[in-house]
Amino acid sequence: MPKINGIDVELGNLYAVATWPNGHVKMFNRNQNEEDLMEYGPEWTWKEACDYYSSAEEAIMAYADENPEVTGNYVNY
Repeated sequence: MPKINGIDVELGNLYAVATWPNGHVKMFNRNQNEEDLMEYGPEWTWKEACDYYSSAEEAIMAYADENPEVTGNYVNY
């Protein structure tokens, strides 16, 4: 299974499933709206998100940044 920044990712044509090292699992999906696909290309998001991202990797990292309490993606400054 490929990894993105230490996160296991199962990548399909219309979906991606990310599993963090702490066991948290999240599904991401690709936008299938034909008008949006023509204008923006294939964009990725997750169920609770209000934004789209240009790649599954960007969507996964945005989710991790927005949800550190479940992904364990705490940043130490």
